[in-house]
Amino acid sequence: MDKQNFYLNRFFIDKKNKSNTFWEKDFRKLISNESNFTLNNDNCICLYKKGKYFNKFIPRYYTIQGTYLFYGDKDLKGFRKLENVYMSTQLGKNIYPYQIELMHNHNQIVLQTNSEQDFTQFKSQLEQFCILVGFQNEYIIITQIGFGSTAQVFVSKSLSDGSHYAIKRIKKNSKLNPQFLMEEIQVLNDLSHPNIIKLHRVFETNQHINMVLQLVEGGELLKSQRYNIRDARTIFKQLAECVDYMHQKGVMHRDLKPQNILCKTNSLDIVLADFGLATYIKAKSHIYYRCGTTGYVAPEILQYKEGNKMYTEKCDIFSLGVILYQLIYNQHPFKDHQKEKMLKNNLNLQRSYFFDVKTKSQIKTKCFRNSKT
Repeated sequence: MDKQNFYLNRFFIDKKNKSNTFWEKDFRKLISNESNFTLNNDNCICLYKKGKYFNKFIPRYYTIQGTYLFYGDKDLKGFRKLENVYMSTQLGKNIYPYQIELMHNHNQIVLQTNSEQDFTQFKSQLEQFCILVGFQNEYIIITQIGFGSTAQVFVSKSLSDGSHYAIKRIKKNSKLNPQFLMEEIQVLNDLSHPNIIKLHRVFETNQHINMVLQLVEGGELLKSQRYNIRDARTIFKQLAECVDYMHQKGVMHRDLKPQNILCKTNSLDIVLADFGLATYIKAKSHIYYRCGTTGYVAPEILQYKEGNKMYTEKCDIFSLGVILYQLIYNQHPFKDHQKEKMLKNNLNLQRSYFFDVKTKSQIKTKCFRNSKT
């Protein structure tokens, strides 16, 4: 896809944003949005931009901290959160041939250098967060391994180093809310945990959004085997710790279920995946409010009505409880052949059968004894 046509058909563009500059200058906004924000002077790179009036190359210092890009000279001048930002690169013919072009909505900047090392380093950092072009030059599709109502999943191979990745491919259409997909991308960029699937890069083509993800080849939890109590405890400990981490980072998943928990090959190590319904706990508004999967969704989500007080991350704790139940007993607590009855059981917390006090005590002892090991 040529660059001109690409930018005319960008999917992630905020039509309500009328800003005429790439940079944000109000640092009070940054501090209010990021209560845990810290900035250090490490890893600053000197790049050049053309001045507006005299066509001279002006040196500026740039650094990426978390998911933010900053620039300045002696003092900080501006910042940009790296969401909805497109990146492309090219080799020019001037004294600073290595060029990085960034676009946010209708605003563009071109950063240049004569240092191949600085160019490669900064490009690599930006690729983690920006929307990229040229997917077909970077990866080849090997086989399809999954599909859903809005996406297909493929195994792919990197043309640069031969590594294998999962590609989540979403077809662009008028029914797909760009902000919905961007929130999933942003959440994954904000999270870094060994038990949470890693998002490597995101590409846009004329027809698709391609998310390049960590490939986990052991299959879905509970799909191929039953677990004894010791193994169930090992798995659940990982799951509880990564959900706790996620909540500390201000994110709730809202769709925890065995199908979204992947197993690494020949091990008890798990990876939490599919953040399509994940959202920020403190967001002022949400794209979806009532969401999740029957049998796992918390009652407060099912009962939510517009205008009510928003539910919290505790909705994920409910889902964890259902998963723990399944790990131990290999069946669903709200199981019913009719989806409507299963949903009713889910809402009213009506289990398919009950346990006496002695059994409950045995469960607690077996699951949480020596839990620190």
